[in-house]
Amino acid sequence: MEGRQRRVVTAMARIRLGRRGWWALGTAAGLGSLALAGWLLPDAGLRWGLIRTLRDYGMVEVSVADSALSLFDGHLVVRDVVARPPLGSALGIGDFALNFRWGPLFRRQVVIDRLALTGVTIDIQREAGSDVIVINGLPLAAGEPPPPAGQPAPAPSPARAAKTPGWGVDLTELDLTDSRLHLASGPLVADIAIKHLHVANLHSRKPDLPVSFSLDGSLNGAPVTLSGTVLPFAAEPAFTLDASASGLDLAAIAAGLAEIGLTEARGAADLAVTASGRLGADGAHVEGQGRLDIARAALAQPVTFRADRFALALGHLTWAGGQLDLDGSAEAAGLTIDLGGGTALAASKARLETPAARLVGRHLTAQGSLDTEGFAVKGSPPALTAARGHWAGDLESDRGAPFRIGGTVTLDEAKLADRAYSGQAGRVSLTGRLLTTPAGAPFPLRSDGALEAGLDRLHLTAGDISATVGQTRLSARLEPAPARSALPLTLAGPSRLELRDGRLTAGEVAASLGHGEVTAELAPVPAGAAVPVTARGKIAAERLAIGPARGHEEWLAVERIAGDELALTRDGHAGAARIRAEGLAALRRTGGNAYPWRIEARALRLDRPSHDGRTTRAEEARLDDLTLRLTRTGEGLLGFSAATAATGTDDGRPQPPPRLALGRVVVAGASRLTFHDRTLPEPLRLEVSPIDLTIERLDGTHPDHDSPFRLATAIGSASIAASGTLRPFASPPGGRIDSRISALELPPFSPYVADALGLQLRTGHFDGTLRGEAKSGALDAGLDLTLSNLAIAAPDPHAPLLQRTGLPIETVLDLLRDGEGRIKLSIPVKGRLDSPDFDFSDAVNQAIGGALSSAVMTTLKVAFPLTALISLIGEDSDGGRLTVAPLTFAPGDASLGDEQRALLDRAATLLQGRAGLHLTLCGKATLAEGPVVAARRRADDHPVLSRLQRLIGAEPPPPGELTAEDRAALQALADRRSAAAKAYLAEKAGIPPERLYSCRGEIEEGNDKAPRVDLLL
Repeated sequence: MEGRQRRVVTAMARIRLGRRGWWALGTAAGLGSLALAGWLLPDAGLRWGLIRTLRDYGMVEVSVADSALSLFDGHLVVRDVVARPPLGSALGIGDFALNFRWGPLFRRQVVIDRLALTGVTIDIQREAGSDVIVINGLPLAAGEPPPPAGQPAPAPSPARAAKTPGWGVDLTELDLTDSRLHLASGPLVADIAIKHLHVANLHSRKPDLPVSFSLDGSLNGAPVTLSGTVLPFAAEPAFTLDASASGLDLAAIAAGLAEIGLTEARGAADLAVTASGRLGADGAHVEGQGRLDIARAALAQPVTFRADRFALALGHLTWAGGQLDLDGSAEAAGLTIDLGGGTALAASKARLETPAARLVGRHLTAQGSLDTEGFAVKGSPPALTAARGHWAGDLESDRGAPFRIGGTVTLDEAKLADRAYSGQAGRVSLTGRLLTTPAGAPFPLRSDGALEAGLDRLHLTAGDISATVGQTRLSARLEPAPARSALPLTLAGPSRLELRDGRLTAGEVAASLGHGEVTAELAPVPAGAAVPVTARGKIAAERLAIGPARGHEEWLAVERIAGDELALTRDGHAGAARIRAEGLAALRRTGGNAYPWRIEARALRLDRPSHDGRTTRAEEARLDDLTLRLTRTGEGLLGFSAATAATGTDDGRPQPPPRLALGRVVVAGASRLTFHDRTLPEPLRLEVSPIDLTIERLDGTHPDHDSPFRLATAIGSASIAASGTLRPFASPPGGRIDSRISALELPPFSPYVADALGLQLRTGHFDGTLRGEAKSGALDAGLDLTLSNLAIAAPDPHAPLLQRTGLPIETVLDLLRDGEGRIKLSIPVKGRLDSPDFDFSDAVNQAIGGALSSAVMTTLKVAFPLTALISLIGEDSDGGRLTVAPLTFAPGDASLGDEQRALLDRAATLLQGRAGLHLTLCGKATLAEGPVVAARRRADDHPVLSRLQRLIGAEPPPPGELTAEDRAALQALADRRSAAAKAYLAEKAGIPPERLYSCRGEIEEGNDKAPRVDLLL
């Protein structure tokens, strides 16, 4: 190599040039040098300048693998630039290619046909709270240092700004490929990979020509695409944008989201956005639409929530002049929103739609709807769940003004549960507007006007109390309760409550309601009052029923109830101007052993009713068209006995009587009482109607006060009138009565008389009065009665009345009848009402028996002063006959003397005043009369011998055994005696012979018997 160089130098030294040759050679050498400099110096200078510049920026190690610069055709290429700072990662550029033009530079215009960058790696860091940006280890100030405190920032000189010429930039194409940008700003770390960035038509001298761009890359490994246009040099800059991202991990950019208020964001997001906008003199104008889908979404602030999937769809967004308008929707699956305090909202699915929302400054208005599935309020009780939920309405919020939300909320298949109670409803609805309350209020919300609430198919349970309501409607204004109230909320203003198809069960008692409605004006009251609100209004109800929770009994049913001018005061007192109930019925049983309603009434009216917590009062209680059915069985009064047993206390004692104070009680109209006694061998049925009853001053608060009453009614054609006083609330009850019964037909009562007295009534009328008093438990009454046209069937010899009186019934009645066939009795009735063994009917029966005996004895005493002669013959075959003083005769005599005729006159007097009375005459002869009768018979048979014996004073032979002829003579003597008495009564006293009967004469043995004629009634 060295030898070859010496040969070249030697050859050149031998060349001989002239003057022109040397100029030519010099010119060629200059041109060659220029050509070599043009070829070698730009590349070397570019590398040297690039290295020197990067080292000036603090890079300690800089390398450039290759560079190429063509100044003539405007082409620049740099490859594999690596610049490493003292600390930090190296800045690298794989390829840099630039095509530009020289000519436009003289017109102060940079024209670049194409700029291509490949393999650019940039690391940008900023410490939290610092304005220093570190690019690949090189710190750069983020802006001008601020002026000293109190001094304004210096403004550029207007003259200098006017003299500064403007440069134009024309960039036809910019391509950035296979590059990476690593950004760390505080806790935010972003790894941006640019697969391809293309920018076209960046022409500053053509402001209306859109600059187009497109980007294909990734952010933290999530694919990202951008495309659109921009007018950066127009009088009103504008842009269009289409952006998308897939699988973006929000946790990686959570720190950056936290700086805009979205803290602890989590999830994998898919994003698609289309937007456009411009910047005008009136501010920015932006329009856009897009969709955001996040899997496994989570957020801590401003709302703490988690969701398996969250999707946000923006139908349209417009920002203009400080006003934001949008419509869109949001969906979530597996959503949980934490409300704090251990309470959270959850939904398996949720969808929010906002067709119209507007934000002006800090004033927000929106319309929309929210639909949920599997909704639940979890955590602190009570827990609420709903199969589906829906809200449709609007909301409004402004800084310094209450937050307002309105519309309709519905929950389907809702359930509420607490330790003490639970409830469920097929549907819950709420319509109205709610406002936030000022700070310090007992509850954060109140209503703006009336709220309309509805519950369908409601079921509540609390202990042994349960309630079901088919439909509930409530309209009222909701307000925070006064301070120190037990409840945070209260109802106010015009309110309305409506219930349909309700049933309430409390222990063993159940109540049902077909339809009920209450309208009232409500007003809150201060804390400490007995009730949370006062009310004035009216009430209406239909198909109300009360009865046992199980079984077939029904206690009370009301077809309709209406109350006017109802009032509830702050001390808990309630009242009304009038309450009217129609279609009342009480005590019925269905199914087996059924019986109809025991009590029915067409209407019940209460005038000025009130209740003060202890006593129920009314000026008047009126029952119209009352029907009272009393059926007596062996167990008691049908229906009433079971109801009385059901009203006892838990320990078996009877309930205390209600505290009632009624100014007047009236039973009127077509009221009636039907009575059926099944305890008798032959059932008794009767009807008492119409009933007109009035009771004054019925006051349970003063049990010892008298309550006057008046009663007028009828049984068939019989009239009943009664008056007196009552003390129903005294212990024991008492009162006074003065009553009259006229023309009462007795045959319908025959079964009862047969059971009580052993008599079967065929005919008869009853007229009587009952007067008496019950005081301090002692009953002292008197029954004065008159029986007319009384006829009975053949009595039973064992009849109770016969046992009580010891007298023949038919004879007794015949004796008691006066000349007009009437029987008059005065019956005292006495007893102790407070004795558990007292029975009023038994007392009356005993009194009747005693009265009959007394009346018979009185009658006989008047007719026959020698009462010692009155006796009973109880061994007759016909059950006993009543006999008066007999007619006595001398032995063997049958003639009537003065004494016998006087006694027969008295008997005739007794018979003449009692047409139904008959007299039987029975002649009696004795064996002691045998000798007399025998001697008289011998004298008649042997008159001469008998005359001689008398003349000489000879005694007749002693009597021996009576012969048949003697007995026949004795019987004939007895017959003559009864015939003599009968003949006297018929011929002398005028007694019809058909009322006089004769017995066959009898011969009595024994010395204690006297010859006589028995008078049997």
